[in-house]
Amino acid sequence: MSSPAVIPIPGAKRPEQVDDLVGATGWRLSYSDWRLLEEESRRIEISYSVFYREKKTEIK
Repeated sequence: MSSPAVIPIPGAKRPEQVDDLVGATGWRLSYSDWRLLEEESRRIEISYSVFYREKKTEIK
């Protein structure tokens, strides 16, 4: 939860999404809820792989 590598990037493509994004501001977690999320998130192991599609080139 408190990773410097995670940065939220809001992006609205439609006017309705602006309302949703604005509605997500102005709320706060209690300290106990924050601690619970922090503790639970430490149990999650995140792994990823990168897929590169090979570019096929034709030889003429």
